[in-house]
Amino acid sequence: MQKKRPIWVYLVSTLGILLVIYTWYAVFISKISYSWIIAIFVSLTALKVLMLLFRYLKFRGFVNRILRDPKKMLHLNVGVLIFSLILIIMGIFLY
Repeated sequence: MQKKRPIWVYLVSTLGILLVIYTWYAVFISKISYSWIIAIFVSLTALKVLMLLFRYLKFRGFVNRILRDPKKMLHLNVGVLIFSLILIIMGIFLY
């Protein structure tokens, strides 16, 4: 049986896709160097949004597995920390 998606899934997905569109729009109209790098990162993040929207049950299963396994959760947190540090360093040295 297909589980019905909550309304927030549609709202978050729509806002996420609009954010990607706006980010690429800003890349082309602004003269900020290296802004395309941020646009690529935002676009890659949109993959999560699309997975949530089009493969809802599979996404819920993935989230369940991550939250129930402390080792996987640690790997996810370390990955997010490293990615965040890279973005901060890029912000300091590229801009």
